[in-house]
Amino acid sequence: MKENKSKFIKMTKLEFDDYLLKTYIEAYREKNLPMSQTCMCWGADCNSGWYPLINSTFEKLQKIYELTGILTVFTQIKEKFGSLRLYYTTDASNITINVETSSIYYNIIGDIITHAENRSCHICDICGCSIDETITIGGWIYGTCYDCLKTQLKDREGIVEILEASKKRRELIEDIKFSLYGQGIEKLEGIVKIIYNEKDNIQNP
Repeated sequence: MKENKSKFIKMTKLEFDDYLLKTYIEAYREKNLPMSQTCMCWGADCNSGWYPLINSTFEKLQKIYELTGILTVFTQIKEKFGSLRLYYTTDASNITINVETSSIYYNIIGDIITHAENRSCHICDICGCSIDETITIGGWIYGTCYDCLKTQLKDREGIVEILEASKKRRELIEDIKFSLYGQGIEKLEGIVKIIYNEKDNIQNP
């Protein structure tokens, strides 16, 4: 599983787009359409840390297609506000189940997409490691771990210090949560507000 994940993260954007087109040709069919017809012409417009998650989502939807004939066709894949966005439509021209049953599968498709988008908020979009939450700096939201973000923004003055301070605050809160477990949410929330000074004000350096 880890080797499979690493394989996708090491892919270039071109390699991953080619892989999706060859493996899920129907679901990814809008990739070859011009930008006047679809946003999918840009391919998977995100960093490779999310490639394993995208592939896993395609796999699940492919199984539904094989089982029901309901095809999920992607119209755009991109990063927005630090998380993955998967836009799609469905094609039921080859459906093999009745209308009553199909409604269940449409809901399952929606749940699979929503789960992937939510899950992306806890995966670094660059290296694929697990993260607790996205990082906000001066209005920009990054779905990236601290180490990768420091490398990505290393040329911005003061950014390393800002990220280190933010990381220490979050680690301190986790320590307090553990030590106060079972002592009451009101006490915990009060200490959290003190640490964050009511708000985690990370501004542009």
